[in-house]
Amino acid sequence: MPFPASSFDAVVNMESSHALGSMDTFLSDVCRVLRPGGRFFFADLRSMDRVNTLREQFNASGLTVEKETDITTNVLTALQLDNARNLELIDALIPRMFHGPFRVFAGIAGTRNYAGLESRKLRYLSAQLAKSSPAQA
Repeated sequence: MPFPASSFDAVVNMESSHALGSMDTFLSDVCRVLRPGGRFFFADLRSMDRVNTLREQFNASGLTVEKETDITTNVLTALQLDNARNLELIDALIPRMFHGPFRVFAGIAGTRNYAGLESRKLRYLSAQLAKSSPAQA
């Protein structure tokens, strides 16, 4: 991240960390740019076999995990409740040739992301991590 050290009180990463080249490098940068006492707020998908790897990466990051919650059930419920509206939006706003990828991204019922959440092979995790203050270090 092209920011000076200790620049931010908070860093937020929602639904994009799974696409990073290196989660370890990203977490190192998060730790670097956070001020002491700063917080990192995270939410993203992981395959069940990668959940422990993510926890290990959090623990090795120099940040303290204050809270981690598996919100898979909540996300799946929200997808179910919003399925028809999301399909209407995709049909109305997205060129037909891109409907497939947008349906996967939106977690439409029957897509691989939806099926993964439903089968619990995919987990949706939320976490809050903190950078220690000098007095806590």
